[in-house]
Amino acid sequence: MKAFFIGASSDLGVHINGAHLGPKEILTTLKVPYQNFEQNNNYLKDLTNNKHKNEEEINKLNAQIYTYILKNIKKDKIPITIGGDHSIAIASALASASYYQDIGIVWVDAHGDYNTFKTTITGNIHGLPLASITNFEKELKPFTNTYINPKKTVIIGARALDKEELINLQKADVKVFTTKDVKTLGIEAIIQETLKIVGDKFHLSFDLDVIDPNQACGVSIPEENGLTVKEAEAINKALLKSQKVSAYDLVEYNPLKDRNEQTKKIALDLLKDVLEIIK
Repeated sequence: MKAFFIGASSDLGVHINGAHLGPKEILTTLKVPYQNFEQNNNYLKDLTNNKHKNEEEINKLNAQIYTYILKNIKKDKIPITIGGDHSIAIASALASASYYQDIGIVWVDAHGDYNTFKTTITGNIHGLPLASITNFEKELKPFTNTYINPKKTVIIGARALDKEELINLQKADVKVFTTKDVKTLGIEAIIQETLKIVGDKFHLSFDLDVIDPNQACGVSIPEENGLTVKEAEAINKALLKSQKVSAYDLVEYNPLKDRNEQTKKIALDLLKDVLEIIK
């Protein structure tokens, strides 16, 4: 299987700058050809508590990414999208779903990203993408009518869920494995149950903030008490080795927050595992 790379250079989904620099930093170092999509640098980023902040620009960028992936995806070509904030996964996941139909999704993330415009506290749209991908939030994907079944959706590594977001997840019947679950149930048991839920094909979206910031500080919204690098890499490898992954995201690397390129190295190691396993 061949991979093709997409850079999604945007941090419009978050109030902290820097994640838009991540894709070029990672992909240039990885030395692979890629198609890059960038946020409009002439656009004045809205950093207020506006619940719909940067929505128009995010939708424009996602529509471009979605169209490009859908045009280039084939059964022997896996798209690998490097963000950028996690709002870019709306494009990559729904392009994957539009091509394969009836796929599942695994969301490896410290956050649930399952707020809606009604429940979001901050208005940061990178807190809404999984709700949009599963059609729980219905306003944020004007470029397609395709969505992924929430009952075929699994979150792994969550530890920062808003009160109303948790209610959303329960209503949608999304399976959530917390960081504590990973450490108590064990990775093998969680992977086995995850693969049963997502079915024959699934989109894998990996947010670097799932890792504890003591080991991976180069993210926009760090959360304490996260997974170790070893745990995160084991989860990544196990999911890839299932040979069920239809597309892959790696998001939220923020070079402005990194120290001694520590988080960048982790990102590159994760991607090297992707390339090694999907050959």
